Amino acid sequence: MYPTTQGQETADRTVRWYSPDPAAEGRNRRPSAHPVHPRIRPRGSQLIDRRRKARCELCDKRTDVQVHQVRHLAELQAWREQPTWVQLMLKKRRRTLVVCPPCHEDIHA
Repeated sequence: MYPTTQGQETADRTVRWYSPDPAAEGRNRRPSAHPVHPRIRPRGSQLIDRRRKARCELCDKRTDVQVHQVRHLAELQAWREQPTWVQLMLKKRRRTLVVCPPCHEDIHA
């Protein structure tokens, strides 16, 4: 929850606010409820979510993670031998892979 100019956002994503009408000062004012539109997430936020999980996508270990990135998926498709990490990137259709430091070292070895 965070304060807004008209009230406070609640867990059910509804803003509750009171009428700014000065004539209503003495009356028992009840809050009005208006639904808040869901925020549109910016591009790249899925990578941020994957990093925040702090889970290696190769060995599934919870630890500090790093991001391995390739320029183009087409580069990976040209490989004759496709290691596990290449197969995973192609399967997910992602240019990035969130991995732990030992797995990242194995990728670059």
